[in-house]
Amino acid sequence: MTYRRVLLGAGLGLLFASTMDVGCGTSDDAADRGDASATEAGTTFDSGFPSDGGAPDVGDGGGPAQDASDRDSGPSWANAKVTGISGEGTCGAAKDGDTLYWVEQDEPTSYGFVVRHMPFAGGTIATIATPAITLFNCGAIAVDAQKVYILGRTSANTAIVVAVPKSGGPSMNVATPAANDQGIDPMNIAVDAKNVFYGISNQGVYRVPTGGGTIDALASGEILSQLAIDDTMVYFSAETGSALGTIYGMPKSSAPGGPENTLVKKNPTGLALDETSFFFASGAGGINVGQATVIYTAPKTGGAPAIVTSTGGPYVSKVAVHGDDLFYTASDSNQSNLVVHVPKAGGPLTVVTTQPFGMAGGLLTDGVTLYVFDPYSGLFKITR
Repeated sequence: MTYRRVLLGAGLGLLFASTMDVGCGTSDDAADRGDASATEAGTTFDSGFPSDGGAPDVGDGGGPAQDASDRDSGPSWANAKVTGISGEGTCGAAKDGDTLYWVEQDEPTSYGFVVRHMPFAGGTIATIATPAITLFNCGAIAVDAQKVYILGRTSANTAIVVAVPKSGGPSMNVATPAANDQGIDPMNIAVDAKNVFYGISNQGVYRVPTGGGTIDALASGEILSQLAIDDTMVYFSAETGSALGTIYGMPKSSAPGGPENTLVKKNPTGLALDETSFFFASGAGGINVGQATVIYTAPKTGGAPAIVTSTGGPYVSKVAVHGDDLFYTASDSNQSNLVVHVPKAGGPLTVVTTQPFGMAGGLLTDGVTLYVFDPYSGLFKITR
């Protein structure tokens, strides 16, 4: 069949075109398709450097690019095992406790999506029993104790947030903002115990109660790329007009249109949080065009960013942190797609894998297992 879904994320952080027409193959393998009766198996790939023997051009954790012989090749993440979990059409994934949830195209259904889940460590794949979710696209998902929330777009060019009960049953529309004649890109979504927060490129950042209700525009008129929340704050990266891309922070309880606190201006890509800091990348394609992409950290409360590592050139699309570990996804000068590990405090880089995915739409980890997904290739599990 032909995959005619708008798989979104064009902008600073999620590197997908806002319209695509991608041939979508079919598979009879249950694990590849993620059917309810499947057990995680999928396709296993060997990680490592490109088949031509050339080493991906990554840095040494704070300086120029290094040769493969100088790169960290310790046992922790080098030569990781990559297993395909789902196929083309995966549009979002989220972790809730020990469970991984994701949304993918329901192949027999035009413009239909289904929600699947399995233990984060791997195991049996199940499908939530709910009528097919009909969307023109799916942009991102988030999970709370009861529901899976899907940010997408309708065929009427309207952004929509749909909630699917984890226990099964009909989905409900949580938010349906007004249409935008210039088109919309559903970018990111996050949820806490009370509210759903989501961002739409060319429109802004919104808040709506988890059960539906009044939609508050927290920030508007900006080209949004990333969004994350903690216990009290919502953080997002955006640009306005010719201004540099900026990471902002504002209380989750802010009144609509409330003041945004400018945290850093560096045309950021990727955004991840820990207890006290946020992490992002900037460089190639950003403020330092033609220079090595650099991963930074900065205090959530504000302050000058500090360098974690120089990647040596690859364009970083996603960043994830857990404990003392930082992971990022990037595309190098040879168009190899990398997952790289570096200590969060800085140090040597370890190439986790260069295959098989395209430009990553998401990166999840519990420090032991990694998941990376993109709509071209699917969802992949990476283990040491």
